[in-house]
Amino acid sequence: APPLPPKPQVDPLVEASSAFDKALAEGRLLTPAEQSAKYFVSVLNRTNVDHDLAKRARTALSLEFLSRAAQSIEALDPEAAGIWIDEAEALLGATDEGVRKARSALTEQLIAMESAKPVPASALKIETYVAPVFPERASERNLEGWVDIEFTVGTDGKTRNIVVTDASHETFFRREATEAVGKWQFEPRVFMGRAIEQSSYTRIRFVL
Repeated sequence: APPLPPKPQVDPLVEASSAFDKALAEGRLLTPAEQSAKYFVSVLNRTNVDHDLAKRARTALSLEFLSRAAQSIEALDPEAAGIWIDEAEALLGATDEGVRKARSALTEQLIAMESAKPVPASALKIETYVAPVFPERASERNLEGWVDIEFTVGTDGKTRNIVVTDASHETFFRREATEAVGKWQFEPRVFMGRAIEQSSYTRIRFVL
């Protein structure tokens, strides 16, 4: 029998590169483990880390990771964003511009989410407390009451956006409570190493 023709040699780089392209197109970025774009990048890196095909795949995959990170940040899913950024950083290194920008966008988002979560005023450190004035008209009538207030503590510790959300009386106590809170000064809240704005709330009681 005539000898079989030799099998054509397939370049392992080309093979891994086309497997990578297919995985990327199908959205298999991280799973299944041995069929994922991430896996084929590691094959390309092992075969020849400096080859153009390996570089191209690393760039394409990291861009995809960073784009997923951006989507997760927009969807207010910092946990997913963190995972995508970590994956991009593993490919590109922490100093890469895209990775740095994504990290800083994620930090901004975490800070914004943290700032927006109202914490009770009792959980913040107050530096200047001014007691509300008890309105004369109320004390003449032996009236007691309370006012629920929401406010923002700025990065300078000052209060603003002071809003009455509920009160025991329509006409009494509201103005006095708002004026008192306007004079309070807090120690700014620090989160992720930065002073942040903080939504807060409290109930002010007017007791004779």
